[in-house]
Amino acid sequence: MTLAVKSYGSGTPLVMLHGWGMNSGVWGSAVDTLSQHFEVLLVDLPGHGDSSSEAATNQLDDWVDAVLEVVPQEAVWLGWSLGGMVAQRAALKSPGRVKALMMVTSTPCFIRQHDWPAGLDKQGLEKFGEQLMGNTQKALLRFLGLQVRGASDERSTLKRLRESIIKSNPPSREALESGLYLLQHADLRDTLGELAMPTCWLFGEKDTLVPALTSIYIEKLLPRATRITIPSGGHAPFLSHPVVSETALEQLVAETLQGAVT
Repeated sequence: MTLAVKSYGSGTPLVMLHGWGMNSGVWGSAVDTLSQHFEVLLVDLPGHGDSSSEAATNQLDDWVDAVLEVVPQEAVWLGWSLGGMVAQRAALKSPGRVKALMMVTSTPCFIRQHDWPAGLDKQGLEKFGEQLMGNTQKALLRFLGLQVRGASDERSTLKRLRESIIKSNPPSREALESGLYLLQHADLRDTLGELAMPTCWLFGEKDTLVPALTSIYIEKLLPRATRITIPSGGHAPFLSHPVVSETALEQLVAETLQGAVT
C-alpha cells in the first residue's frame, strides 16, 4: 500500500494528518509557519489526495498502519478531525513512535452518547451517509459547509476548503464511505487515558462538528492535557483564524517537544 507524503523544512519530524474528504493541501499557510522549525510531513490519508485506497477499510488500525509505514520512527503527530482520530490510535497502538500528540478540532468519539454529549447526532450522520451514496459530490460539498457553519469568515474559509479539493485528486468513494464508517463507529475513550506522552487539543468555539464542549470531557480523560479554544473558530480554525491558530500550533509544538524530553 502507498500513501503520498510531502516533506517541508528540517528538524524534528512533524506528521500532519488532514480530515475526512480532504487532502494534505488543506493545511495552507500553517505548513510555511511550522516548516521554519520542524520537518513537516504532510500525509494524504488512504484514498485521499495522491494516496491509494488499499488501506481505506472499515478498520481504523488499517489506516493507522498505512501511516506508520511511511513516517519516521519517532515524530510529533498533529491531526485534524478524522486525521486526529488516526493519530490518537497510532499513539495508543505504537506509543514509542509518537513523541507528542496534537489534536485540531478532533475527538476520541464523534458520535453523541448518553455519557458523551459533545458529539454528532448518530441519525444525522447516517442520513448524511445515505446522501453520500446517492450523490457523492453534493454530499461532500454539504459537509464542507458544515465545517464552517457558525464561525466567523464562513465564505472565505469555505472557498479555501473547496480549493483544497479542486487542486488535488478527489477522494475515492471507497475512502469516503469507510472514513464515514469510522466517524460513526470508532470510539477511543476507554483507552485514551493510557497516553503518557504530552498531548494538546485545539478547539473552535463555534465548531458544529466537534463542539468546544469536548474540551471539558478531554480534561476528564487526560487531566494533564493542554487545551485551547479559538474564539469564534469553526471546525477549520487554521483556515478561518490562521494567525491565531498558527501561533498557537507553533508554541504548542515547541512546548510538547520540551515536555517529551523532560
